[in-house]
Amino acid sequence: TNLQEYIFGSNPTSAGSGQPTRTVSFDQNGRVISFPTVSGRSYQLQARGDLASGTWENVGSSVPGDGATKSVPDTTPASRRFYRLVVSVTP
Repeated sequence: TNLQEYIFGSNPTSAGSGQPTRTVSFDQNGRVISFPTVSGRSYQLQARGDLASGTWENVGSSVPGDGATKSVPDTTPASRRFYRLVVSVTP
């Protein structure tokens, strides 16, 4: 929706604009989830082991947006993890 695009910091009037691209990579400690940020937004990575059920748990602390790509490590030893990025507008 236009509201979602506004919150993501993308352009609601452009068909080529939308949700930020997130990447998952691996290092010696586990997974690292990276995502672009926008100033005036706050980002909270959440995860759970089952996509259909269970409680979404915060991974790390909330990350303030500043226009740079941010990375959040997830050291939880699980064979399968599903992620979502909760974005909110900060005053």
